[in-house]
Amino acid sequence: MSNLLLTPRRKEDEGSTAWEVYNRVQENIVKGVEGITRPLRGYGDSVRVNQLLWKGTETALQFSNNELNTRLMNILIKDKKKKI
Repeated sequence: MSNLLLTPRRKEDEGSTAWEVYNRVQENIVKGVEGITRPLRGYGDSVRVNQLLWKGTETALQFSNNELNTRLMNILIKDKKKKI
């Protein structure tokens, strides 16, 4: 599934900078990946996904690979505990 999230929709989105990867993943999550995920419809869902994605991206840029998985899981666990 991660390969599908990384697939560019336009030629301009190809590349490997943090910004280009972030944009591809964000667009594929929000618009959905055919056969895998549905597009987000609610404003609240879109905001929440974008906030988590941004936190994950910031974390990925700050920590080494050894710490990265632990830090990203902590973000997801904290978000899961929030009341919706």
